[in-house]
Amino acid sequence: MNIEYSKILNHIQDIETKQTIKKFIDSLFVVERSGGTYCSDFLTPNEIDYCIKSINTFSSFDYKIIPNSDKCERNCILISPYVSSLDIYDYINIISTDKIDNINHRDVLGSLLALGINRSKVGDILFTDKKITIILRTSLSNYVLQNLLSISKYKVSFSLDNNFSFDDLIENTKKYFAIVSSLRLDLIISEIINYPRNKTSSLLNSGKIKVNYEEIKKSHYELKEGDIISVKGFGRFKFLNILGVTKKNKYKIEYIKYE
Repeated sequence: MNIEYSKILNHIQDIETKQTIKKFIDSLFVVERSGGTYCSDFLTPNEIDYCIKSINTFSSFDYKIIPNSDKCERNCILISPYVSSLDIYDYINIISTDKIDNINHRDVLGSLLALGINRSKVGDILFTDKKITIILRTSLSNYVLQNLLSISKYKVSFSLDNNFSFDDLIENTKKYFAIVSSLRLDLIISEIINYPRNKTSSLLNSGKIKVNYEEIKKSHYELKEGDIISVKGFGRFKFLNILGVTKKNKYKIEYIKYE
């Protein structure tokens, strides 16, 4: 068991991710011994993958990814010997307020963090034509409902919305195009955030850039289609496609920015 434990953790390069998975595996051991139930905090897709590998390695219990592995970016893993009989809303809640066009994802997240809430306790922030919706741990629901009364300069009124339909989601992104000389991380970062290339090294070295949710410090790291790039202070982007090559052998690329 110790060998497999080390194999999983040693494979993870990102320190924050490694700490999250270590906590999950340790909790998994406790649940396995006690025969009880455990619900993780909200996890990124790559953390979910590591956790599933850990369950398959160390546990005989069933698990469920909640609230929606197809529609949500961040999910929890619920583990129990009787997981199919559990009510997921004992562990997570969904709250919504009327949509305000000038409020975006960063506004909502900033207001939540200003309440002293740990990011890991909050899942996706979602938008439909009519709603702004937050998924969060049930233990925080009452606190957020009572205290999240404004976002930016706008008053809001959230209420419990556990019948929320994920089919109503709209993609809150904008599409952009660029021409770059290579697919190096530092070069593409410089282009998409309009930042001097000779200064992107400071962003990399200070841990402000993540690719697919893991910290990257190598400027020569080559991006692939589908990679999700986070730049602290500048937002989140997804490198969609290479559309072609110019006569000067530069790449035409397509990417989106999450609003």
